[in-house]
Amino acid sequence: MSSRKKQRRNIVLTALEVIFLCIFLFALFQAGKILFEYHEGDSFYEDSQNTYLTQDDPSPEAPKSRLGFRVDLSKIQQVNPDVKGWIYIPDTEVSYPLLWSKSDDTYLRHTYTKEYSVFGSIFFSELSNPDLTDMHTLIYGHNTKNGAMFGGLKKYKDKDYFHSHPYVYLIMGDRTYQYKIVSCFTAQTSDDVYILTFAKNSDFQNWLAKVITNSEVDPGTVAITGMEQVLTLSTCTSRTKTERFTVNAILADSWENQEAY
Repeated sequence: MSSRKKQRRNIVLTALEVIFLCIFLFALFQAGKILFEYHEGDSFYEDSQNTYLTQDDPSPEAPKSRLGFRVDLSKIQQVNPDVKGWIYIPDTEVSYPLLWSKSDDTYLRHTYTKEYSVFGSIFFSELSNPDLTDMHTLIYGHNTKNGAMFGGLKKYKDKDYFHSHPYVYLIMGDRTYQYKIVSCFTAQTSDDVYILTFAKNSDFQNWLAKVITNSEVDPGTVAITGMEQVLTLSTCTSRTKTERFTVNAILADSWENQEAY
């Protein structure tokens, strides 16, 4: 091989090495950026829990709340009145402020302090009433890779997890609402699970029966009267732009927060 050909080959190889190095460094930068954003998100919401949640005093004579902690909603609402409550699923990552605004885009990539975050917020659909009077209430949250926000909802596909984490709690001002999980499944954004209003109770009853039937885990026997109030938690799956994973629950109980601030 002539020296000129060797020189050209060496130049090509050097150029390819530089290109691959640039690709590697860019990928490394992107991975580091994501890790940093996730760390920031985790730290932000951990600080929020430390600021607005007060754990019950463990001493026997101290008053106890039913969930083991209190939420100072009035304090957090001074930061942002769009905070309507707190969502909590025991023994999971889900313990976050719950927001509502006139647009779903508002808190898709912003925290309750309105700062940009890949985590965004947990928020009611713009079409849902945050007073929980609707027959069907819809709440959105991101599917993060580290399991924060609604990233852990996919665990409900496991039968044991489904039955060992049966309740979702919404702490709203001076009242707490307990929802029993009855279904979980993958859906498209155009599917019936996203219907929020119903002309007749019979339409709602048939819809709820379908939601339960579609469950990827058998919930056991669920009695339906058509008078239920349903809560749906929805998160993306990262597989397609229109695919979602939903966890569906029925209001089982509610009580006044005697220990409310």
